Amino acid sequence: MESATNITSFIAGQIENSGAYEVYIPNKINHNFTFCDNRTLKLLEEATIQLSRLNYACCSMEFYNMFTNMHVHLEALCSNEIEGTHADIKDVLSDNLGEDTNSVKIRNLYKTTHDFFTDEKLRNANIYTINMIEKINKSLMKDVKPSKYHNGKIRTEQNFIGGNNILNALFVPPPAKLVPELMQDLNDFWENEDYFIPKLIKIAIYHFQFETIHPFMDGNGRTGRLLIALQLRDSRLLGLPVLCLSNYWKRNRGRYYEALTTVRYTHNLEYWVRFFLDSIINASKERLETIEKIQHLQKEYSKLIFKSFKSPVNYIEVLNRLITDTPIIKVKDVQDWLGITYQGANKIIDNLLTLGILKEENENKRNRIFIFKEYYNLVFESEG
Repeated sequence: MESATNITSFIAGQIENSGAYEVYIPNKINHNFTFCDNRTLKLLEEATIQLSRLNYACCSMEFYNMFTNMHVHLEALCSNEIEGTHADIKDVLSDNLGEDTNSVKIRNLYKTTHDFFTDEKLRNANIYTINMIEKINKSLMKDVKPSKYHNGKIRTEQNFIGGNNILNALFVPPPAKLVPELMQDLNDFWENEDYFIPKLIKIAIYHFQFETIHPFMDGNGRTGRLLIALQLRDSRLLGLPVLCLSNYWKRNRGRYYEALTTVRYTHNLEYWVRFFLDSIINASKERLETIEKIQHLQKEYSKLIFKSFKSPVNYIEVLNRLITDTPIIKVKDVQDWLGITYQGANKIIDNLLTLGILKEENENKRNRIFIFKEYYNLVFESEG
C-alpha cells in the first residue's frame, strides 16, 4: 500500500533554470496526504460547520434562489477585480456594460456560472476533464481580445505572472510541454477516491495546484475560482454559488497571493490549506449575515406595503423582483414584470419612492433609473 505524504513536508515543486529565467516545476499530487497540525483540523471542522449553515439557509428559505443572482454578480465582479479587471457594479446591474474587454470578462463569468448551475446537461457533465476545463475557460474568455491568447486551449507557450515581461516576472509557471501531464494528474487526484482526503482539503489542494500550473494564457484565476464553486456543489457542501469567495479574497488579495507563494518556496502546503479554510469560514459568515439582513429587510418592507396599499400584490411582486433580479431598474422593467401600462408602472415606482423603498439614481427625466438602495448596500457594502 502506498504510504501517505505528510502534508507539512510535501515538496510542492522545484525551480529550474531555463536559460534567461527560472521556471517552477510543481510535483504531481495524485497521492495521499496526512496532517500533523491540529490547527488545520480545527479550521476544517469550523469551515464545514459554516458551510453547512450557509447551505441550509439556501435550501430552506422561502425563495431558495432569492439571493443567487445578485451574489453571482458579486462573485463575477470581484473575481475579475482580483485580476485587475474593473467595472462599475451599477453598470453591471443596470445592463449598461459596454463591449470593452473588462465588461466582456465580467459578463462572461456571470453567464458561465449561471449556465453551469442551471443547465441540466452541464450539471451532469464531468467538468474536471481537461476538455471540459478548456470549455469553461473558452466560455470565460469568449470575445476577449487578442483572441490568439484566449482560445480555451491548454497553453502551448510559456506564460508568467506579474512584472512587465518574463525576465522580471514574480512567478513563472511550468513549461507548456509539461502542462498536459500535470493537468491529467490534477484530474486523477480529484477523481481518486482511494484516499480518504476531506473534500474541503481536496478542493484547497486542487486550487493551489491549478493556479501553480497556470494552464491557460489568460483567465486562470477566474477559471480556478469558478471550479471551487462547482466543486463545493458537486461535493454536496454548498448547492448554490452564493459563497462569494472572490469577494473575500479581493479584500485580502495580498494574503491570497502570499499564501500561494509561500507553499511554492517553503513546501508547507498545510499553510495554504489553513488560509483556504479560514477564507471559507469568513466568507460563509459574511454571506449568512447578509442573507439574514436581506430576509429581515424583505419582511419589513412587505409589512409596510401591505399596510400602505389596498391592493398590494403588484407592489410585493416588484419588491421580490428587486431582490431576485436586480435592485437597479427603469420604469419599463416594472412594466415588463407586471404586464401593465407604462403609466401604471410609473405610478407604482412613484409610490415606492414615497415609501422610501426606491431612490432615484439620476435626474434624466426621460430615462429615469431607480435603486433599491438598502438592499444594494447590504449585498455590496463589503465589495469596495
